[in-house]
Amino acid sequence: MPRAKQRKTTPASPHSGAGVSSESSGLLDRVANSPAFAARLATLDAGDQAVFDHVAEAAQPLVAALLVRRWLAERPGTTVWLACPHIKAQEILHAELSVWGVEATFLPENEWAGFEEILPDPEAAAERLAGLKRVWDARQAGKSQAVVLCAQSLDETAPRPGSLTARTLSLRAGDRLDLSDLSEKLAAAGFEKTSQVFQRGQFAVRGGIVDVFSWQALFPVRLELFDDEIESIREFDADDQTSTRKLTEAEILLAEADLEPAARVADYIGSADLTVDMDLDADAFPDAAVRVTAADGGGLEGVTEEEDYSVACYDNPLGSFEAGDFILQEQRRHEFSRQMAEWQRDGWTVAMAFHSRGEIDRFAELVSADHLESGFPRTLVGSLSRGFTIPGARVAVLSDAEIFGRYQHQRTQRRMRLARQRQTTQRQADLTEFNYGDLVVHVDYGIGKFRGIRERESDTRAGKHREEVLEIEYADEARLFVPLDQAHLVSRYIGTGKKAPRLSRLGDKRWSRLRKDAERSILDYAARLLTVQAERQTKRGHAHPPDNKWQWEF
Repeated sequence: MPRAKQRKTTPASPHSGAGVSSESSGLLDRVANSPAFAARLATLDAGDQAVFDHVAEAAQPLVAALLVRRWLAERPGTTVWLACPHIKAQEILHAELSVWGVEATFLPENEWAGFEEILPDPEAAAERLAGLKRVWDARQAGKSQAVVLCAQSLDETAPRPGSLTARTLSLRAGDRLDLSDLSEKLAAAGFEKTSQVFQRGQFAVRGGIVDVFSWQALFPVRLELFDDEIESIREFDADDQTSTRKLTEAEILLAEADLEPAARVADYIGSADLTVDMDLDADAFPDAAVRVTAADGGGLEGVTEEEDYSVACYDNPLGSFEAGDFILQEQRRHEFSRQMAEWQRDGWTVAMAFHSRGEIDRFAELVSADHLESGFPRTLVGSLSRGFTIPGARVAVLSDAEIFGRYQHQRTQRRMRLARQRQTTQRQADLTEFNYGDLVVHVDYGIGKFRGIRERESDTRAGKHREEVLEIEYADEARLFVPLDQAHLVSRYIGTGKKAPRLSRLGDKRWSRLRKDAERSILDYAARLLTVQAERQTKRGHAHPPDNKWQWEF
């Protein structure tokens, strides 16, 4: 089997690696210390490519956690890159790594890359910028870390390594702050000054309170000043403008959201880092130092040597129960108890992962009559999609979802935020006011013609994906497709006069200039109204007598 060269390592500054919880550390130790796994992990030190074949998908997060723990313990200050075949595998791996004590950075892919005309999702774009910056900052600080991403993300464009940090303004509670200087920096960086912040790239100043929604931030921040000192920093909800969390510091990216993509994500991989292929095609990531695959022989052609099953991991032998089977059917519980007794007799270590402590208590009530010894099986608190067995280490891991037949859909916080945003948008945006051919205005792209709502299909890492979009026609018959979760950025055009306005041109700066001119005109008009009202209140007026009969007759 061909072996790709491992990235050579250089000594790094000592730093604590990924922590492992006490509940799962014993299980990880048992697997790592088994002869087969110990020998396979030792190949990392030899500089050869380590291949873990026949690893069921359910067991891949545990194997990944072993690799992260081993690598970062011996090489602190480096990064482990875990490349997944598609977004679903990425989300499951990221969620289940935490069960094994590994906190990793989730690096989103460019979800809009399936069709070029569509707008990038602002939530994913912000999380991606924040993730890339966090990866670079951790390396510069000598901190160990793990990153979970899709393999195709490695070839996607990205800002140059270090450019995000160089353009970041850090603000801490207690710092001195020149408000006018901050406003000038934000304006020079492309931020729009508004009366109320509701999207990225905006800031608002109200007396001693400054609201800023940075390009890479998931939430806007509110700075409260006492004279020229930052008294407090809080995150707040852009929808209802209420504070959600108090912070000690905030980072503001002083650059446009669409930074010049002068590099690739792969350029962030350091020479001392470990790259792991998580069940990809044989040629998808040929430079990976470690390959973890469910296929035999690593999925490579021309394999003639005898298959090696020493580190094989298999699916749960008990299978999946239907909802209520384990609770209601005595035969099911008997089957479970028989398998547990067999594992216990043969010296296996068995662990069950439960979603909560309440599930553990419920399980203890159900199996108490089966006389299982205390401490067998072990219990873990965390969500695993499925269970698995590792015969070479005599380890079995079961999931409460399979035992009780109650499956929970794995979703990252990012997906939940997008779902909440989509629900809010659908409540706020009344699309029935748009008719085909109506003039509409997009906040960022200007005046266009509404061409209806249509479905578009894109190729994502998880397969074909269809979603509804608003189609807007601009000058030169250019088309812009706006996802429904961004429909709040589009409104009906309301103008004066009989002459129809010119359609905006995509990529032209004219609309931005017009919008800024209109905002300045509104502010000037408001200032004049305030001046008139102030004069009315401060100047002495002229008293006129009541109208007499001559005025009435006139």
